[in-house]
Amino acid sequence: MPYSVLEAPSNKFKIQSRSRLIQGSINRTYKTRNEALSLGQELESSLDKLIDDEQAIPAYPAQTLLDSAHPLLTSHVLHRPYFLGLGLNDIGNKLTLAHLIDDYLLWYNNQTDSGD
Repeated sequence: MPYSVLEAPSNKFKIQSRSRLIQGSINRTYKTRNEALSLGQELESSLDKLIDDEQAIPAYPAQTLLDSAHPLLTSHVLHRPYFLGLGLNDIGNKLTLAHLIDDYLLWYNNQTDSGD
């Protein structure tokens, strides 16, 4: 997943991630270049794993794959044919901002716990 890190105003660093495999782009701002680069590598790794797991035979259930993806990727991969059966991109969208925040906090807490 190609990403670029740009120095933003007020000495912050903006990461822009985009790929033909996801819908839209992911943009975040961090205080240090290393934080931005780390996110880029995490997104790249998560997307690669997601694509590999989609193509695995037997394939994993779509919801399991979606749950294992990086929280920032979740809403960007719903257009992929593999996830269309979940109905998450319909009008009755089950994927809310609250769910994304909860998923991100769970992921983040697991990241800090594993570093100890």
